[in-house]
Amino acid sequence: MFYACYLLQCLQPGKGTKCYVGSTPDPHRRIRQHNGEIQGGAKKTVRLRPWQMVAIVHGFPNSIAALQFEWAWQKPHQSPTVLADMLLVDQWSRWPLKVHFTSESLQEYFEALPGVDTMVSYGSLLELPFRRGVDDAVVQKFEGALKGGSSCSLCRKAIDRSKPLSFLICPVTEECEMVSHLTCLAQDMLESEVSPSPYPFQMLPIKGDCPGCDEVIEWGDLINCQHIYFKTYGGMEFNDADDEERERDTSDED
Repeated sequence: MFYACYLLQCLQPGKGTKCYVGSTPDPHRRIRQHNGEIQGGAKKTVRLRPWQMVAIVHGFPNSIAALQFEWAWQKPHQSPTVLADMLLVDQWSRWPLKVHFTSESLQEYFEALPGVDTMVSYGSLLELPFRRGVDDAVVQKFEGALKGGSSCSLCRKAIDRSKPLSFLICPVTEECEMVSHLTCLAQDMLESEVSPSPYPFQMLPIKGDCPGCDEVIEWGDLINCQHIYFKTYGGMEFNDADDEERERDTSDED
């Protein structure tokens, strides 16, 4: 699934400093709601229409993670500088987050800030990498592991199919047959990190090489792929509440 936090900027003359922060799985639909084109959108954004969605942070593993980031971004002021500082915090820097700007000047300003090491892109909302499902090869890999007889590519112990969220597969190449316990793969990636975190006792890596095909995989992509499969084909729920119910209003009413 695609989870994102976004920054809106008011387009009314003289009110360019009015901003709003929210979270959504569909930024293109959400901006249309905020601007009154379709039903929905926060009530307190009505008076300041029209809005432009100028920045989108994406790459969260689930909606809860996006909401945590949204809450931290709301105060004290919604700005590119605050965003850049947040992305340097260990809590967020270890996630595979990316920032997409629809304003070229804002993108250039953000990239010039000291310490920024986040992947940045520029373009329309339609250029965002939405991911609504998994391809057939990924489905076959999960189904193969769930049939039984699979063993972890790292510890060589059996994959317990009664615990479907305890293992991961490689979603990068169709040919790769890597299946691994979640804990085994996390430990393997953590041990191979070039720049380990200054904070001890990290449980989750940022990214690492697949032990099967040696392709680089981001940890967030592995978890996201797992959740998409089991939510789509396994009937599992991951407590991902609708964004319209979970958004908080942060618009300035002065």
